[in-house]
Amino acid sequence: MEIDLNIHNYSFEDILKLFKLGKTYTKVDLIESEKMVSKMHPDNSLLDKKYYDLFVQAYDILKEELNKKQMADEIQSQIELYKMNQRQMNDRHYLINADTSPSCYKPSNYIIQIASIHTEDRDILKYPFQNNFEVELPQVFKNVLSLELYDITLPTYYYNISNVLQNTSLWFSVPVYFEVPIELRLMSGFYDTFTFTQELTKALNEATTKRLYELHVYELPTSEYKEFSVSLNKYSNKLEIYNNKNEFQLWCQKKSVYNDCLYDNWDMLIDWGLPYNMGFYKKCYISEYDEELNIFRLVSPNIINISINNTIYMEIDKFNYINEINPFSINSSGYYNNDYNGTVNSAFAKLILSNVTNTYVPVKKFKRELPHIEEKIAKLKFRFRYHNGNLVDFLQQEFNFSIKMECRFNCKYTT
Repeated sequence: MEIDLNIHNYSFEDILKLFKLGKTYTKVDLIESEKMVSKMHPDNSLLDKKYYDLFVQAYDILKEELNKKQMADEIQSQIELYKMNQRQMNDRHYLINADTSPSCYKPSNYIIQIASIHTEDRDILKYPFQNNFEVELPQVFKNVLSLELYDITLPTYYYNISNVLQNTSLWFSVPVYFEVPIELRLMSGFYDTFTFTQELTKALNEATTKRLYELHVYELPTSEYKEFSVSLNKYSNKLEIYNNKNEFQLWCQKKSVYNDCLYDNWDMLIDWGLPYNMGFYKKCYISEYDEELNIFRLVSPNIINISINNTIYMEIDKFNYINEINPFSINSSGYYNNDYNGTVNSAFAKLILSNVTNTYVPVKKFKRELPHIEEKIAKLKFRFRYHNGNLVDFLQQEFNFSIKMECRFNCKYTT
C-alpha cells in the first residue's frame, strides 16, 4: 500500500479524502470511520502497525473537529435561547408593572453548565487513589434539573495479575521432596498468554529450587530445579503443566493471604484467585504420568482467563440511577435462604473499553433526570469499581471527564 505515513503532511481535506467523507460528516459517518480504523489493525489487515497508527491519528482529528463544531452549535443555540428569554422577561416585566400585585417569574427554560474534572484536582493526601475521591466544584450550581456524563477519557493500561486483584499466588507440592505445599508468587503486571506461561514456568522452578535448598537437597549455589514447564494448548486454550521427573500437586483449594485489600475475593464464584485464571477449581489436583511422553502432566479443566475486566461502573454519590443485580447468587429459586437480590441506584454510568481509540467511552450518554430540583450542588463524590464491588486499580494514572448539568434560572420577584 503506497501511502504517506506522516500525519503532519495531511491537511484536513486530505484526511476527509482518506475516509471518503464530505465536509458535513456526522456522528454516523464517524462510526463508519471507526470501523475502517479497526480494519487497519495489524491483526485484521496484516499491514505494518504504522498504517494503523496513521488512521488512528486521522480518526482522532476527525472526532475533535466534529466535537468543536457541535460545541460551537450548542453555544450558538444557548445564545439564541438567552436572547429569547431576555425578550420574554422584558415582556413579562411590562405586564407586571401594569399590575400592582407582586408576582414570581418562573421560566420553563434552563441553561447548560459543564464541570470539567481531572483526577489531579482532588485532595491527594485525603484521597490518594483515583478510584474514590471528592472534588469541590469551581462554583455552586443552583436549581439543577439533571446530570449527564458528557465525556470521559480513562487510562488504557491495567494489570490483569496483581495483589489488588488477589491472583498472584499458587500453592503446590512435589511429594518426593516435600509434601507440605509451598507458595509461589507472580509479579504484578499485565500478562499476555505467552508471558503468563513463561512466568509460571519460572516461578514453579524457582520456588522448588528455593525449597530444595532449605531442605538441603541442593548444596551447591549453582544447582537449579528445571523440571517444570507450562504451555497453552492453542486448540483448546487450556493450560498444560509438565514435570520431566517428578509427580506434583496443585493445591488450588488453599487460600492465600493478601494484605490491604478492601474485599476478600476468595468467596467469589469467579476471579477468586490465580488458580481460577489458570482454569482450575478450588480443589487439589494430582499430576498423571504420561507413558508415551515419559513425563508427569496436568491439564486445566477450563480454559484460561487472564483478560482484564473491560466494564467499569462509575458512581456519583447521591445521583446514581442504574440498578444492578448482585453477583454470585447460589440459591435464587429456594423458598428459604433465597440470596437472589439487587441494588437500586447503584451506579451512574457503565463504561466499556473501546479497542479502537484506546480509551473508555460510554456506549451512549448517561443522563439522570432528577426527581426534584436540586437546589445547590457544591461538591461531587466519585467512585469507580467493577461489578463485583472491587475498586479499579488505575495504577496512579490520572484521567479526566466532564459532568453536564441543566439548571433552571433563579426565580425573580418584581413589584
